[in-house]
Order: sequence, then structure tokens, then C-alpha cells
Amino acid sequence: METILQNLKSKIAIIYLLGFIFALQGAIPAYINSSFLTTFISEETVGLIYILSSTCGLLSLLLAPWLLRKFTGQRVALTAAGLQIVCLFGLSFFQTREIIFGLFCLSSVAGATLAYTLDLFLESLSQNKQTGGIRGVYLTFINLAWLASPFLGTLVLGDNFFWRIYFVSGLIMLPVFFSVLYGLKGFSVGQAEVNSLWSGFMKVLANKNIRYIFGVNFLLQLFYSWMIIYTPIYLHVNIGLPWPTIGLIFTIMLVPFVIFDIPLGKVADKWLGEKEILTFGLLLTGFSTLAISFLTDQIIWLWTLILLLTRIGASATEIMSETYFWKKINETNTEIVSFYRILGPLSFIVGPALASILFYFGLDFKYLFVVLGFSMLLGLNFSFRLKDTK
Repeated sequence: METILQNLKSKIAIIYLLGFIFALQGAIPAYINSSFLTTFISEETVGLIYILSSTCGLLSLLLAPWLLRKFTGQRVALTAAGLQIVCLFGLSFFQTREIIFGLFCLSSVAGATLAYTLDLFLESLSQNKQTGGIRGVYLTFINLAWLASPFLGTLVLGDNFFWRIYFVSGLIMLPVFFSVLYGLKGFSVGQAEVNSLWSGFMKVLANKNIRYIFGVNFLLQLFYSWMIIYTPIYLHVNIGLPWPTIGLIFTIMLVPFVIFDIPLGKVADKWLGEKEILTFGLLLTGFSTLAISFLTDQIIWLWTLILLLTRIGASATEIMSETYFWKKINETNTEIVSFYRILGPLSFIVGPALASILFYFGLDFKYLFVVLGFSMLLGLNFSFRLKDTK
């Protein structure tokens, strides 16, 4: 028994490490992707590329349960990691617009698929009573990567040398490939259900609590999509802040994800449950996002404070939605997990599409954050209705 427990712990440690490295390679270019794409198309239409790439990522998640039934989890993860390496180096070396857009879309496919398999790997090693703590640690590793990425990204970027970002990210992905190849050899995610995606969709509709947590997670992913795509452009172009300053602000902004995920996960496991913390997170995220639209000056400390508050709320919302979902679901429910992870790329379709429509009808750039703030407050309709797992 002791040997089994040690083996489980070692596997979990590998997943934590993989989560960190994989998140780092994705986080470093995340906040400059939109600016990189604007070297090929206009700021108002950059969302169209996100819509296309996210559609590809969504389709890959729809196919993921079938892939896991046909191949091993390790093989799927290994293929996704290899494809991501090719895409990142390709983005670094190619200059043709059509090739860049194609690689951007393929990168979305690889990233979504690998994140999905890592989720299932971790869930297969988790006991329900420890889900909040394990997920909290996993998210903390991921968020440590995001915390380091703005500073590292702007440092590597230099004077708009975008190719450096993708080259470094490609190098970072190499350890992920070899860790999956050797560290997770023969690792299975459990016996996947052989039900159709339609069956999974019907399961979501049939369970009201799962529906509600899906709603919260979609709004959170929508928040991330707009923040990642439009906040760097807004701060750099509209407000006039230089990249080093933006990198510093974003680094401080992301600190809450590192500080709060583990303790809040444990609090949800042992004392409060998820509902109360989730509601607090949505309230804080909504109101602080609204405040962004009314700050137009280059007041660095105030920008830092407001963006920090948005992420305190988002971090609370994230760990509670993750904990609640994984307490209701296990790794054999691959269709439901697939739908849950679809919400990420779906938000990068709906978000830019909605923003493009708003721009078309003349909405000022800064008022995007008013729309986003009220959208987050709509999540209270879901959190109030949830039944706690406690």
C-alpha cells in the first residue's frame, strides 16, 4: 500500500510539473499574441483570428473523447505536445500571413488537447475528499507560470521582436514532450465512457448544478478572453503605456492566483463549501472590471490596483468552479469533461465575435469593460442557485 501511495504521489508531482511548464510556454506569448497579429491585420479585426483558432480548439475537444477511446492518453498527450512544438517554432521563423494564421490555429488545437488530457490524468489520481486541495496546488503551479510570464515575455520581446517569444516558448515545450514520453509511460486516464457527445450534453442539461457551474465557468472564460485579447492593446495603444510597464502591472495583477488557490481550495474542502466564495469572486470581478472603463490616465498604481482586484475575484471564482466541477465529475465522464473544457475555446469565439459586433456599431474601446463587468455580475444568477457540496 505504501508503494502504491508513493507511486501516486510521484505521478501527481509529474502532472504538477507538466502543468507548470506547459502553462509557461502558453502564458509567455498570451498577452502579446493580439499585438503580434495586429502586424498582419487591424486591431478591430484581430478577434476574427481568435474566433478561427478557437473554433479549431473547440473541435479538437469534441474529438478528444473519441481519441482517448482509440489511443492511450499518453499517446494523445505526446502527439499534442509535439504539434505544439512545431507550431511555436513555425510562428518564430515564418513571416507569411496565411502560414502564421494556420499555425496559430493548430497551436490552439494542440494546446486544448494537451490541457484536456492533463486534466484527466490528474483526476484519475485524485480522491474526491482531496479534490479542492489537489486542484488548488495544480492551479497554483499553472498560475506561477502565468505570474512569471508577463515579465519574461516583455523581457524577451525587446523592441517588438515577436519571433523571440515563440522561439523561447518552443524551447520550453521540449521538456513537456519528454516528460510525457518518459514520465507518463503507459499511464491511463481510466476506462472512458463510450457514449456520444450528445449523451454528454444531455447529462449536463439533466443536472442543474452542473448546468450552473458550466454557466459560471463560461463567464469566467469570457472574462479571460477579453482581458487577454483587448487589455494589452488598450493599455499600449489607447492609454499609451510602454511594454515594460505593462509587463510589471500584469505580473503584480496575477499574484492572487498564486496566493489564494491552495488556501481557498482547502477552505472549500473543510469548512465553507464553494458557493459563498464563488459569489464573492463574481461580485469583486464584476465591479472592478466596470471600473476599468472610467480610468483613462496613466496612473500606474491605480491601474495596478484595479487589475489586481479583478484577478483576486477571478482567482476565487476559478478555484471554486474547478473544485465544484471535479467533485461532481470523475475522469471516466470524458464527454462531460470535454464539454467543460470546450467553454475555454468557445469563449474565445463568442468574446471576439461580440466585441467585433460592438465595434461595428461604434462602441468606444473602453466601454468593452462595462459590458464585461456586467456579464460577470450575471454569474450571480448561477452561484446563488448552486447546492454546496458540503
